[in-house]
Amino acid sequence: TDAVGNVEASYDDDSFTYDTSEPNTVLNALNEFYGMIDWDSSDPIQGTASDSTSGITEVSVLVQRNSDGFYYDPEGWNGAETWQTAEGTDTWSFALSSDALEDSVVYTISVRARDGAGNMGTTFSTDSFTYDGVPPVSSVQIDQEFYSNLSWTAASSISGTAADAVSGLSSLVVAINNSGDGSWWSGTQWTGEETWLNPVGLSTWSYSFNSVNLTDGVTYTVLSRGTDNAGNVQLEYGSDTFTYDVTSPNAGQVQDGL
Repeated sequence: TDAVGNVEASYDDDSFTYDTSEPNTVLNALNEFYGMIDWDSSDPIQGTASDSTSGITEVSVLVQRNSDGFYYDPEGWNGAETWQTAEGTDTWSFALSSDALEDSVVYTISVRARDGAGNMGTTFSTDSFTYDGVPPVSSVQIDQEFYSNLSWTAASSISGTAADAVSGLSSLVVAINNSGDGSWWSGTQWTGEETWLNPVGLSTWSYSFNSVNLTDGVTYTVLSRGTDNAGNVQLEYGSDTFTYDVTSPNAGQVQDGL
């Protein structure tokens, strides 16, 4: 209204919504163990966030190293609780290189969000995982250098062990190579393609192989390869060799003296 009594006919207005509710965050379930390849290829720190009133403006991630209680910061791990900004809001992710992780260490991930009204979540979504950066080991144990059809035992002559100290073994496979012609045992016949076979057992294993499939005078190499529960695959295979020999020795001649 002005000094002479004129009253404004069109009004100016605005509105606001009062929002005191905390936003919600969800951290997608992490695997119990990760190796370098699975970690870097799957971008595992990710999830969703929601706020039904004012929406999500920011998602933050806290990574704690349980071995010493330190927190991740791009400048280095330190004792100060340091929240990192994730990429995205309603659907978010956080990239953490495996270079920042240490073998055999447990890490705890916490996530919180801020909504459009400035409310910060105080109930975090959390999960943890163990980083396993070392592949498993396995060995082939062939007891003898030479075998005949009499000394060869089909069920146990090819055997070995395998182990993984952090995440444990997931699988173990073997391959048998014929050095005579370079062929590989497929499980039923010799072929030109490298073939990995499943033995019986895991930490202690054996592969049943009938001596009728062996050739006299040929040396065979048996390889073993383990995979652990973090997805690490053994790079330096277990290996041992044997030679199959079914040829009888030549009998010598003795001459009477004159």
